[in-house]
Amino acid sequence: MKLLSLAISLLALPLSGWAECQLSASQQQVSYGRVSAAERQLAPDQQHSLPEKNIIINVLCDQPQRMRLITGSTLSGGDNFMLGQGGEMQIIAASAYVDDRPVQLALVQSADASPASAGQLQQAITPNQGLAFIDGSEVSGKTASVTLTVHSRLNQATISEKTTWRGNLNVKLETQ
Repeated sequence: MKLLSLAISLLALPLSGWAECQLSASQQQVSYGRVSAAERQLAPDQQHSLPEKNIIINVLCDQPQRMRLITGSTLSGGDNFMLGQGGEMQIIAASAYVDDRPVQLALVQSADASPASAGQLQQAITPNQGLAFIDGSEVSGKTASVTLTVHSRLNQATISEKTTWRGNLNVKLETQ
């Protein structure tokens, strides 16, 4: 089993990895910019939704193999990806391709586990959960891609004049 890691931080993305497969992301950092004064004046018990962001994960291997993407985060709370102390990120994986063919995604709990669900066109992922590429059964290939859509929300009480929120998503590529 080969293991390759990619850390996607919503504010800093170090890339690592050359082996028999290369893992890359469409962008290394995501910035939401400033939150306007009008947005900060919402009721304190309401959540403020930030703009949706997309990150495309690409895998390139020198020979066909089974590929799984396992997610994690150093900033997680239970089943949520956190955004600072007062926010959270929901991550949806969709638009998956293996060798330029559209495939479905199935959730896996580890690199060696059987898929926990049937394949679907999109899957909501949580920390320490993985994705398998499915087309009736799990597929192998030389290339794969998947789009991760990040939906972020902040609790209004956490928004102040000068605050920086950090969140991260780690993606490990496991092949066989």
